[in-house]
Amino acid sequence: MSDERKNAWFDHLALTAVLLAVFAAVSAYERDDLSTRVVLAQAQTANGWAYYQSKSLKGYLYELQKERLEFELALRSARASPEAHALYMAKIRYSDERIREFDADKAALLAQARQRDAQRVELQHRGRSFGVASVFLQVAILLCAVSALLRRRAFWLAGSALGAAGFLFFLNGYLSIF
Repeated sequence: MSDERKNAWFDHLALTAVLLAVFAAVSAYERDDLSTRVVLAQAQTANGWAYYQSKSLKGYLYELQKERLEFELALRSARASPEAHALYMAKIRYSDERIREFDADKAALLAQARQRDAQRVELQHRGRSFGVASVFLQVAILLCAVSALLRRRAFWLAGSALGAAGFLFFLNGYLSIF
């Protein structure tokens, strides 16, 4: 190999290593950022499910109260005064309204919890892509370094191929291609 051609090959090798290092650094940063966001999303999802459960329990308590009032009214209806009957009916209607409110709240909370969980899954998927990209890119940098030390173009080509695979995973982290 002539010196000029050898220097051109080393220039390409150096440029490849620099590009791989830049993408590896950005990929590691994105992976770490997404990891933090996944933890936050998981906490928000857990809070949403806990709030949903508390609404479910409160709604169930109103259902029990309504059933108890209806039972008492049925037992006492023959001897209950019109005022007592009206009071029972008002409390039963109030319980019905609260049950409907809690059911509507639960439906909205369920939709929100499912949406947050879907976001968490998407963040995890993107984070995994950046993690895989980091591994491919770091191994590619290693192969480029070995290529420079041993002055073997085959290692540079192998590193470039792994770098291309890493770049695909890098892009997938942003675009969710696969």
